[in-house]
Order: sequence, then structure tokens, then C-alpha cells
Amino acid sequence: MLALMVVGPTLYPADFDAHWSMAAVDAAVLILVCTPIIYLWVIRPYVVARHSAETESQRHEHALQERVTELEDAQRKLEQQGADLVRLAAELKIASDRAKAASRAKSEFLAAMSHELRTPLNAIMGFSDIIKSENFGPVGSLKYRGYAEDINASGQHLLELINDILDLSKVESGSDELHEEDVAVTKVARSVLNLVRQRAEKGGVALELDLAEDPPLLHADRRKLTQILLNLLTNAIKFSHAGGKVTLGIRLSPDGGYLFEVVDTGIGMAPEDIPKALSQFGQVATDFDHQLEGTGLGLPLTKAFVEMHEGSLDLSSEVDVGTTVSVRFPAERTVWPQDELGPSGVAAG
Repeated sequence: MLALMVVGPTLYPADFDAHWSMAAVDAAVLILVCTPIIYLWVIRPYVVARHSAETESQRHEHALQERVTELEDAQRKLEQQGADLVRLAAELKIASDRAKAASRAKSEFLAAMSHELRTPLNAIMGFSDIIKSENFGPVGSLKYRGYAEDINASGQHLLELINDILDLSKVESGSDELHEEDVAVTKVARSVLNLVRQRAEKGGVALELDLAEDPPLLHADRRKLTQILLNLLTNAIKFSHAGGKVTLGIRLSPDGGYLFEVVDTGIGMAPEDIPKALSQFGQVATDFDHQLEGTGLGLPLTKAFVEMHEGSLDLSSEVDVGTTVSVRFPAERTVWPQDELGPSGVAAG
């Protein structure tokens, strides 16, 4: 027998085995009790969190894949649109080139025809003028004289139309040029008023010139400036009733540029009709007696002449009140005397 005698609480081998058996049982019980707790408080939250993370990752991956697909589709659409735009640009260029070529051909044709028509027209007008003036003796019946006057007036009207068409075709083709000089505005204004005075008196329309004394010179094309004022005044008189008034106002704007205003008390027009009045051959329909006169080229041609001078033309109107046409020239075209200062404080020249 291996029983060993030890002083105090000495364990014998048999007691030692029993002690460890109890400890093992206690450990097993402890494990059984703690395992659910560990699962509930440690393992399960970890598993749930990991599953949620995997689910969220899959959701993001799916959303990313959808986004990539959308971007690829958008890229394909953009590429297709880009190809369409390139094709449209090429087609537009071809159409634009054709339109420009057609416009040049039209302008050249009009210019050629205008020159061809001028020669016989001048002959018609010249001979009809001789007949109505009876330079070589009386023509007999007064009716012949009246016919000669009608022929001359019709020829003059047709010649004006041809001149307008020729001038407009030159502007459109770019062959028209400015022959600039320092123009005395007062002299040109009075000359134009003298040209339209007879027509104004015949229609019972009063003419008025509002012009400051000794205005500075204007660097411009004298003939075109004359044509601008003549067209505007003729138009204003034509659409004014007897007893009305047409005023040509000339002054300097605050920036030093010339401002020409033709104001009439005529029939006017609605604001929506203004673009039509400024278009080629555009005529606003009215009940006025003179609605059939004119070519519809006066205002477009005038606007083109103004823009050749880097200027602008504006039109405002009201039915049964009247029309105001404003023509502005840039300040750089105002020629100040050497001893005077312009609005900018710099002496001209």
C-alpha cells in the first residue's frame, strides 16, 4: 500500500483523484452555463454583423454594377450623339456653302439685270421727258402729254427700284465699299430736306429741322449718308396724313457720337410689325392710301448702309401716333475741331 503519511492536510492519492474529478465536473458545468452566454453576447453579434456587412457589400456591389452599366450606356449614347453632331455639322456646312453660293449668284444676277435694265429705262425716261416738255413743239392732244408724264413717272419709279436692288445686292455680296470723307452734316441735311420738300408740300406735311449750330463734321460716306436720310424722310412723308409733321433731329449723344432721328406723326405701326418693316420687300398692310407705293427695300437698305458705318438703326412706333427712327454713328466718326475737346476730353485729330 502506497499510503503516505503527511503532516497536516495532506491528500492521499485517492483523495487527489476525487478532487480533480469534482473540478472537472465543475468546469463542464461552467462551460455549459457560459457557452449560451458567450454565444448570445459575443459570437451571435459577430455573426450577425458579418452577415449584415456581407449583405451590404453585395448591395453596394450590385448598385456599383448597375451604375457601371448606366455609365456604359450613357457613353454609348454620347458617342452616338457625337457622331450625329459631326454628321449634322457636315450637312450644315454643305447647306451653308450652297446658300452662300446661291446668294452670290442671286446678287450677281440682280446686279447684271439691273445694269441691263438701266439703259433702256434711261432712254424711256429721256424721251418721255422731251415729249411732256414739248421741246420740239406741241404734241397735239393734251392726253399725249399726260401719257408722257405717266411714262416718265413709271420709269422713274422703276429706276429707283432697280437702284435699290443693285445697292442691296452689292451690300449682300460684300462688293460695296465706303468712300469716306469728313462730311458737313448741316449741308447734307438741308440738301436732303430740299429734295423732299416738294413731296411734303404736295401731301400737306410740314417739315422741320432740329439741328444745333456749327456741329462737328462726320467721317462717313457722303452719298450713303444722303441716301440714309433721304430714305427715312421719304418714308416718313409717305405715311403721314395731310396736316402732319416730319422732324429731322440731329444731335450728339452723350458719348459724342452722332444721333439722327426722323420723327413723324403718321399712321405708325404695331410693335409686332416692326421686324417685317425692316425685312427685305417687307410692307406692313394698312388702309392708308399710299400702301401700294414703294418697294419694301428702303428700310433694309438704310439699315445696311448704317451698319457699314459701324452704326445702328432702331425703330419705335405706335399705331395712329407716329414712328421714330433713330440712327446712331459711333463716336469715333465724329470729327472735332483741333481747338475743341470731345466728350472724352481728347482733342480730335
